[in-house]
This record gives sequence, C-alpha cells and structure tokens, in this order.
Amino acid sequence: MQAPLCQHHTLQAPSIKRHPLSAIHQAPSIKRCIFRQNLALFLTLALQATAPPGETPINSQNIRPLEATDNQQFRSLWVSALTEQAQFFRTALADDRQPNIPTDFTRDSFTLGAFDGDALVGILSLQRDKKHKLQHKALIFGMYVRPQSAGAGLGKAMLSNAIARVQDQAAIRQLYLTVLATNHRAVGLYRSLGFDVFAHEPQSVNIRGTYTDEHQMVLLLDRS
Repeated sequence: MQAPLCQHHTLQAPSIKRHPLSAIHQAPSIKRCIFRQNLALFLTLALQATAPPGETPINSQNIRPLEATDNQQFRSLWVSALTEQAQFFRTALADDRQPNIPTDFTRDSFTLGAFDGDALVGILSLQRDKKHKLQHKALIFGMYVRPQSAGAGLGKAMLSNAIARVQDQAAIRQLYLTVLATNHRAVGLYRSLGFDVFAHEPQSVNIRGTYTDEHQMVLLLDRS
C-alpha cells in the first residue's frame, strides 16, 4: 500500500509548525514533511517576489492536492480546456467525455488544484511510472489554467509545488512531460524550472487537420 500524501502544505512562514528535534528523530515522516514545506515556502516566496506589478501575488495555500470530492470541478475545468483550448493539447474530449481525476491520491500519484476562493481555476497531474524498470520516473501531464486566471503565475506555482512534493522521494530521479512545440509559453515555463528538451517528434499530433510537432522534456532531480 502506498503511503498517503503529506498533509496539505501550509506555506506562509508564520504558520509552519516547528517540531522538537527529538520528535523528528523519532518520526522520519515528519522530517520529510517539514523538508517539503520549507522547500515549497522558498519557491512560493520567490514567485511572490517576481509577481508582475499590479497583479495579486500567488498564495500557494490555494494550491493543494485534489480529493475525490473535487471530481466534479475537475471534470468541468478539464472539459473546458479540451473544448476551448484544444490547440494546446494532445488529448481530445472524444477520448473521454466524462473525465475523472486521473491519479491515485498518493504521494507519487496526485493532481494539484489551484483555487480562487472555492473555484478550481488550474490543474496539474503527476504520476510515477508503475513498470518495474521505470519507477524512477514520474510523468507531469494535464496542466491547465483557465484563461481568466492566466498571467498571474499559477502554472509556475503549481509546477514548483509538484517538484517540491517529490524532492524527498529519493526513488524518483526524473520528471518528464510532452508538450506541443507550438505552445511556446508552456515550453518557456518548463525551461524556466529546469526542464530540457531531449526529443522532438515531427507531425506528432493531428489537431483539426493540422499536424503539430511535439517536444519531450525532462528534469533530472539532484540525487547527489
């Protein structure tokens, strides 16, 4: 049985709970959670410091792993993505007209949601490979921010959050993803967080009669 997700991050510095050193030695899981919280806090502060003038800084307390009760909001947002922004996705609504949260609600298989109040406005999924020889890899997929919320750094905040959540999982050594070569904004975002292109497939996806190239990108995690 896979371990459950660490309790949702509380990423503002005053609210991070401090544990006695003896308690940390007795509970390695607490130590791992504290590490993830502190790393995610660092990434959050960096994003806030670089927020464009006039825009509300990202509050990563509004980013959390989705739960089964969020499925209806997930479905509505993903259907909107595939109908209104079809040119940016290799997936089509015809593949699954009633999509559900595609991950397993565990530490190495989760879908993050970005919320504006109670409304889900952004999503990103991470799934560790299950095949025996590929379990050192995890796939990033299904990232989307609704157009009304774009430009505020939500995509970067979600991706940073996902990276922070697997940094202490030593068995995961790399994150990989596929992105349409025409989606220059997404490619730039991935590069800004350390992803590199390692393969290019020409005419990979047929989008309404237009054949579009794809990049495959990878982020090698520091395991030294």
